[in-house]
Amino acid sequence: MNKIFKDIQIVVMAKFVTIFFGFINSIFIIRLIGAEGNGIYAKLMATSELFMLLTTLNSTLGVTYFSAKENANYSKIMMIAYRIILASLFITAVVLFILPHTNIYSALVPIENPIFYSIMVIAVILFLELRQTYSSILKGRKNFNDLFYANIFYSAIRFFLFGSLVLVQNYIGLTLEKVILLHVFTLLLHAGATYYFYNKEFQISYNQPLSFKEDYKPFLQYSGSSFVAILGTFLTNRANVWLIAFFLSTEELGYYALAAYFFSLITQLSSTLRNVLLPYLVSGNQSEKHEYLVLFSRINMTATLIIAIVITSFADWLIPLLYGANFLKATLTIKILLAAASIHNFRAMFAIYFYATNKVKYNVIANYLALATMLLAGILLIPEHGIVGAAISALMSYAVNMLLVVFIGIWFEKLPVANYLLLTFGDVKKIRSGLVKPK
Repeated sequence: MNKIFKDIQIVVMAKFVTIFFGFINSIFIIRLIGAEGNGIYAKLMATSELFMLLTTLNSTLGVTYFSAKENANYSKIMMIAYRIILASLFITAVVLFILPHTNIYSALVPIENPIFYSIMVIAVILFLELRQTYSSILKGRKNFNDLFYANIFYSAIRFFLFGSLVLVQNYIGLTLEKVILLHVFTLLLHAGATYYFYNKEFQISYNQPLSFKEDYKPFLQYSGSSFVAILGTFLTNRANVWLIAFFLSTEELGYYALAAYFFSLITQLSSTLRNVLLPYLVSGNQSEKHEYLVLFSRINMTATLIIAIVITSFADWLIPLLYGANFLKATLTIKILLAAASIHNFRAMFAIYFYATNKVKYNVIANYLALATMLLAGILLIPEHGIVGAAISALMSYAVNMLLVVFIGIWFEKLPVANYLLLTFGDVKKIRSGLVKPK
């Protein structure tokens, strides 16, 4: 148990540092590009992540899952992952070449400079896929210490580069395209830093024969089944971006993108803890899995509620102070999405339990029911109520998802009926004893 507490300490420390730098960087970026530029940036990233998910079948989760198993063949895992990345880039390039002749192109790629943004989509996909693949195999090996340094490096570099731009923006000809190029450059540096630690840890041989039946098939089966579920989650997280782009202006999308950033700020906590939890759930026995699930959920929700309450309490004066007076109209949207993020984080621990125990079908059902709720509510609410309606549709969607996964987990999977919300004094003592080295 001590090892898992050490891993929690490492990833939580890293995440709080990266969240702090990320928060400051969000101020820098929005001060540089404004609301409309933030809307274009949000569309670019949403499209890049959509293509990445669709063309890789969520292979990075497969890398973590199979790396966590005993006697894992890391060389074969990486050979499969690299080939999936190459296929992903090829498919994306072909689709981006065809898309200008369709009606959905403007909803996916900013039409202000289509060739530039198409190239940026491919570059973002390449660097994100490489970084996530290297970090996934390190997670599978429970090597969170190296990921800590790679993520701190990335956050610090962005802080330095974008902070410098804020200081000199009045003296140079700064455009949105230059800011996005700098963003892509930092993604390259992040991939390079993660590769450094990956290369130090693993000795990979690329001349091993691969069998479809023994190697590709189990990898693609797990990744593919997980992909169906995660696609539902992704579309739920991003649907409002495209609905707002369709019904409202790019400026309104920029305001919503800021609120969505605060949503992601909270949900990063659950995704970080899930990264630690997954390999332990894969390798643990049934009683250990239940114990890990309850403890991680308490840690997750205690921190989530504290952060969400603090941000909500100070949002009305903090947002215009940091981002500008015109972003005051985003504060109500931010508060609603913070509530949605709290619900999202509660369901997240149950969802990763289903992934680890290969009960992905439950996530598929919950995620697509949530997506249907999001789309229906969004279509009804966004035209009349704008970005506030979009936030309400998100809140409804995550509530539906949470209620379903909790019900399935406790009723069908016999998960313990327990306190999943708040840490107890006993939990704190257990964590502290796990972090203190015996004398």
